[in-house]
Amino acid sequence: MKKVSTQHALLMSVLSLLLCASMLIGTTFAWFTDSVSSVNNIIKSGNLDVELYYQAEGQTAWTPVTDSTNIFKEDALWEPGHTEVIKLKVVNVGSLALKYYLGVNVASETGSVNQAGTDFLLSDYIKFGVVEGDQTYTRDQAVAAVESSATALNVIYNSQEASLMAQNAGDTDEQVLTMVVYMPTAVGNEANHASDVAAPVIKLGINLSATQFTYESDSFDNQYDADANNQLVSTADEFVDALSNGGSVVLTQDLQLDSFATIPADKTVELNLNGHTLTAASGDMWAVQNKGKLTIVGNGEFVGTYSAVYSNGDLTVNGGTFTAADGFGLIIDNIYGTEDSVAVINGGTFTGVGVYNPTEVVINGGTFEVGRDPDGAGDDLSLLVMPTFVGAPNNATVTLNGGTFNGDIYVYDDGITETVFTNNGATINGTIRDNS
Repeated sequence: MKKVSTQHALLMSVLSLLLCASMLIGTTFAWFTDSVSSVNNIIKSGNLDVELYYQAEGQTAWTPVTDSTNIFKEDALWEPGHTEVIKLKVVNVGSLALKYYLGVNVASETGSVNQAGTDFLLSDYIKFGVVEGDQTYTRDQAVAAVESSATALNVIYNSQEASLMAQNAGDTDEQVLTMVVYMPTAVGNEANHASDVAAPVIKLGINLSATQFTYESDSFDNQYDADANNQLVSTADEFVDALSNGGSVVLTQDLQLDSFATIPADKTVELNLNGHTLTAASGDMWAVQNKGKLTIVGNGEFVGTYSAVYSNGDLTVNGGTFTAADGFGLIIDNIYGTEDSVAVINGGTFTGVGVYNPTEVVINGGTFEVGRDPDGAGDDLSLLVMPTFVGAPNNATVTLNGGTFNGDIYVYDDGITETVFTNNGATINGTIRDNS
């Protein structure tokens, strides 16, 4: 009996083991585990944003500079000894480091006749100079600070390239320049207008141009935006290549081109002749053709035959001299009529400007001498507007906010397109004509 009970107990134990094993079939064993989730990785773009402020003598607040800002004293009557000190502040309000140029030029000017009956321009007799930093002067100290380097007001000024760190980079994010403008006490009646003629008037232009600066880094170095830096060019081949690649281009010497340089439709170029002369190749009609986006800054001269610069794309001109031997110094031509183009002229000196097939042209400043329409009647003109020449016709909007035009302006009405021509304040020493 006892033997049976033992066998029965042993059998039940085996059955229990088999039941436990069958319950474990299909299961897995667990290990200790842990996890980390990161949900705070932020990707954001940088932005390039620069602002310009001014502060007149005696003021403590900085005032933004806009298109309509007059930084000088209202109704000031300039005479020998008159001096004004203006502080200009460039501020990087964006998140990217930048480099900039600050330019000062005569946007437009109306001359007069002096006591001796001789024509004169007031800008020939007013001088100015620029000093770095936030300076505080007496009148004599202000003149003394710039006297050795001061130039006549009609000489275009462009600052050296300067860089500003981003506002959140913990470094310098602004720079102040002090500009001293004065009429020397040695000036006499040669700048004293006769009582029976209108007083001379100057409109001064201030231009600020900024672009990327190599500073921010990625996983490798800070050179990923190196193409945004200046391309310094000293040969004709380097110049042609630089314009075809896009970016910021600065000449280091005078250049005679072997063939004209082209900016492709998909490229953006900032071009600074840096005080040098760029001459078109012998037999070529122009030195530079712009099919993309071109901004011209700084001093220097473009020399061509039919035109010095021929632009089919977006164009901004802040300074320079544009000379053509048998045409217009600058031709703006939306020749294909397939895309809108915008041209803005803020300063410079031109042997006439020809505008063909345009969409929008705005002239804020500059001096426009006479040039010759190379494809028209041969009239000597300071500005020609022809809405339909070749290609598809385009409506023309041409607005003059400033500038001095020393010759006739001819606005052609083709009877097909609409031409809106507005003079908001340019000085026109000639006649506005049309073909009616």
